[in-house]
Amino acid sequence: MVTMIYKALYQLNDVVIGIIFLIGSFLFFNNDTMFTGTVFFVVGSIQMTARPLIAFAHDLHLAYKNKQRRK
Repeated sequence: MVTMIYKALYQLNDVVIGIIFLIGSFLFFNNDTMFTGTVFFVVGSIQMTARPLIAFAHDLHLAYKNKQRRK
């Protein structure tokens, strides 16, 4: 169950990243919206840091659960 939750978070995060970068790409085509497109790219890049953090949180959670089982 725990792994399914983290897998869902990871996949949802990937979908959000894709949408953010896609919107940023379209906004980047027009000079009037180029700044907003750049902001979307920066937000998408920050969002990409969430990917390893989700995986790290998952690993910590599993390690904690394993430690509790051994007691």
